[in-house]
Amino acid sequence: MVLKEFDIYKIIEKDSELKKHQDEFLEIIKNKANVYQRNVGHAGGGKKYEVYWSPELRFWSAVKLIQDSRYWNAFGLVDPEKNKNLSIVVEINFPISDIKRGIGGVLAKDNETGKAIIAHRGVITKGGKTGIAGAGMQLFWDNFSGIKIPIEDGERQSQVAVIGELYDINFLKNVKNFVAEVDRIKK
Repeated sequence: MVLKEFDIYKIIEKDSELKKHQDEFLEIIKNKANVYQRNVGHAGGGKKYEVYWSPELRFWSAVKLIQDSRYWNAFGLVDPEKNKNLSIVVEINFPISDIKRGIGGVLAKDNETGKAIIAHRGVITKGGKTGIAGAGMQLFWDNFSGIKIPIEDGERQSQVAVIGELYDINFLKNVKNFVAEVDRIKK
């Protein structure tokens, strides 16, 4: 993905567009993935989920719609073939409608071309503690070494970390690189 200096991205707010891109995101993740039923631990405890493992890129994802809230997209690096219990490295969640700045994931589109990108606000957790208003977000921005861009965020502009263009040939590799970068930051 090559970002040009003049590219202007705007956060997608419309629920039908968010659902469309979430569905496409999930299809890309599922393609060529091995599927496992595994326990995925999170701040509220843990639960068994269908986990999609990319043996080529060596990362997993678990996806769920949390009614009236968000599309939950959790990612990790531990091989689920060898491990029954998995820990989340990062969530790339999207709101089901509107703009929700407390949710880390961002779906946005180029104002000129309409191309969709996946980005992140830097909302991460460390050790089960929320990073929304605390040290997790500061830790992320102080240590993130990837591409950062300004984005139209409703009535204001915000900085986001670019994960990748949804239809780029290297999209899954970009997602894996982002997960690995967040893992590095947390360590």
